[in-house]
Amino acid sequence: MTSEHNKEKAISLGNDWTIDMKTERGIERRTIVQGATWTIPAAALAVATPAFAASPQPTLAFTQSSYTGIACKTITGVQVKRTADGTAPDPGKTISVTLANGYTFADGTTTYSGTTDANGLITLPDIKVPAKGGNSNFSASSDSLAASAPVTTPATPYAYTTDGTKAANSSGAVPANSTAIGDATFLAPNGDLYNANKVIASNVSKATFDFADNNAVRIAYVTTAGVAHTTDLTTDTEQKTIPANSTPIGDGTFLAPNGDLYYLNASSPPFPATKIIASNVSKATFEFIEGNGVRITYVTSAGVAHTNDGTTDTPQTTIPANSTPIGDATFLAPNGDLYNANKVIASNVSKATFDFIDGNGVRIAYVTTAGVAHTTDLTTDTEQKTIPANSTPIGDGTFLAPNGDLYYLNASSPPYPNTKIIASNVLNASFDFTVGNSPRISYVVDPVCP
Repeated sequence: MTSEHNKEKAISLGNDWTIDMKTERGIERRTIVQGATWTIPAAALAVATPAFAASPQPTLAFTQSSYTGIACKTITGVQVKRTADGTAPDPGKTISVTLANGYTFADGTTTYSGTTDANGLITLPDIKVPAKGGNSNFSASSDSLAASAPVTTPATPYAYTTDGTKAANSSGAVPANSTAIGDATFLAPNGDLYNANKVIASNVSKATFDFADNNAVRIAYVTTAGVAHTTDLTTDTEQKTIPANSTPIGDGTFLAPNGDLYYLNASSPPFPATKIIASNVSKATFEFIEGNGVRITYVTSAGVAHTNDGTTDTPQTTIPANSTPIGDATFLAPNGDLYNANKVIASNVSKATFDFIDGNGVRIAYVTTAGVAHTTDLTTDTEQKTIPANSTPIGDGTFLAPNGDLYYLNASSPPYPNTKIIASNVLNASFDFTVGNSPRISYVVDPVCP
């Protein structure tokens, strides 16, 4: 006979769960079963599931965070390192490096590829810094990895000014390929007009520079919108009576598109209140004399030469038709004759410049059609045999050779060599006299490494 304690009991929990219970000698044993399938709550499993750790990743980096260069020098020992996991070297892998902004490897190329050594490194060939200097980035890649490092080199100045007796002063803010307008005055390609390192006007298309008495500066310019201005570096004045898109000739002097020549300080009378001193003008020049008197020389569209001092206009009837004004009463005829007033002072001339010195003395520099350089003071004409053939006259004793060498015949030695070359790789230059006959030669270079 089965005792009461040995009887099986079943308790239903629903969803196919039951608890079988046996009683045996007063002790109940319980077994939990399910008719089909069973699950354990996720929370119970989660505590036993380990998290997966991130796997190590390869890295690529320059061994220095940045580099510094000097124009025309080399940067040596640049290395790039690849690791397998951020620490262990990754040998036998290819790394490619690219240079930009004028930086090159020793062989002149801008790309280099190398295989990492046992330390995961490649060492780059020497890197040549460009003559212009400037900042850039070294870039490296290897498979899907990339790295870069900045390189900093002070920019080489493009613009300079000298008086021929001491080393030139640089205007470091002036951009490349600017144009020398006058003493320390440059017009940048973007239209900024600089005096020394200061932008004095923007959106400028054309400009002129003149010294008045006591070296006072007078600049005339026209903007890209065609608006005329004058400035003395203290006050800038929009000249609203000047027609749009005129050409600046000199201080307060503009040639309008219709051929009207304006001089804002012209006497009225004899000139009208509009300050138009001539009409049908094709070409003109402007100079100051002592006492701030002016000399305006021009040729009409009919080819007739004139001189004008803002008070009186004088036709120069002995000057051949369609000559080119060079300076005060000085014209270059179509046949190459160079006239001062009514006198031929040179023949077979291709290019010429004109300057006043103290006491209104005249200094003319010119080059013949045979390429020979000369200077004259209207009394003595001197062939300048040290000047290379086919140079361009810039001003008194100043010539720009075809190879970019800039000569100033009165340059001091030192600092300048006996050859009188004051600069090389020159793109353009200007010349002005100050009080005391001290020159101001401004020029723009295209830096080139020796």
